[in-house]
Amino acid sequence: MKVINIYSKPSQSKTFDMNDTEVVDEVMDIRLPIQKVFSRRQSVPQMNS
Repeated sequence: MKVINIYSKPSQSKTFDMNDTEVVDEVMDIRLPIQKVFSRRQSVPQMNS
């Protein structure tokens, strides 16, 4: 099971998992689709300088 905990304050947290549709935290002004949080990122080619 994949879960994410959002800590708005040291003693205040919210837990989200794949059963949720969005990660929402009003204090930190976060609103993300859960699929975006748990999606695998694809490698982005690095530009040589």
